[in-house]
Amino acid sequence: MKLAIVPGSFDPVTNGHLDVVRRAARIFGRAVALVMINDQKQALFTPEERLYMLKESVRDIPGAEADFYGGMTYEYIARHGVDVIVKGLRTPADFDYECQIALFNRKHAPQAETMFLYADPDLQGLSSSGLKQAFLEGRDVRDKAPPAALEMLAKKYGKR
Repeated sequence: MKLAIVPGSFDPVTNGHLDVVRRAARIFGRAVALVMINDQKQALFTPEERLYMLKESVRDIPGAEADFYGGMTYEYIARHGVDVIVKGLRTPADFDYECQIALFNRKHAPQAETMFLYADPDLQGLSSSGLKQAFLEGRDVRDKAPPAALEMLAKKYGKR
């Protein structure tokens, strides 16, 4: 059984994220959705809140679990014996961005390969920022995020 990680900020977790985690767990046997800190993003949720949402959301996915790491991805790889880094791609721009990160990780953690999974066509336009915006606008987003994320969004924004 191979260990895959699916690193991301998950602010909040979306059904697109869960699709990638589910597929990674099916392919590799074990997939860890790894909450990371991205200094280039202004997070709505704390790392603890994001980890809670993720744990609740992956609970019923066979072979999936959630974890948090505040350091560099390659450090987590070395400490946990990770075989594969799985990243979801929605657009060609995602590919360009993720390739830079994959090359960096390859240099620092050559034992782990990076694998890209293209987004499900029905989830391709879905992003955490788009989910937050749609929620604030009062649009129905029940098909875009798991219940834990919807509950946390309602608490954060004071909505029911």
